[in-house]
Amino acid sequence: MYQVIWDDDVYSEVASTWLDAKDRLAVIDAIREIDQVLMRDPTSSGTKLSEGLLWIDCVPVRAIYSVDEAKRRVKVHRIRQI
Repeated sequence: MYQVIWDDDVYSEVASTWLDAKDRLAVIDAIREIDQVLMRDPTSSGTKLSEGLLWIDCVPVRAIYSVDEAKRRVKVHRIRQI
């Protein structure tokens, strides 16, 4: 299991995404799913974006994150609607 940490700025992005969404429940469900997937297996669940960053989609949301294998910690840096 990995610990998932959401960057402080991400909370305002989540709120903005939720407010702009046509289906707010889908946004909430996507955030929960992303959190659960990243807890279990963040490395193989994402796609490499650049050195040290990965992304994962759970419609209607994309999360950009990094993984610290030594600490078994995932940090979510960005969230956006897709």
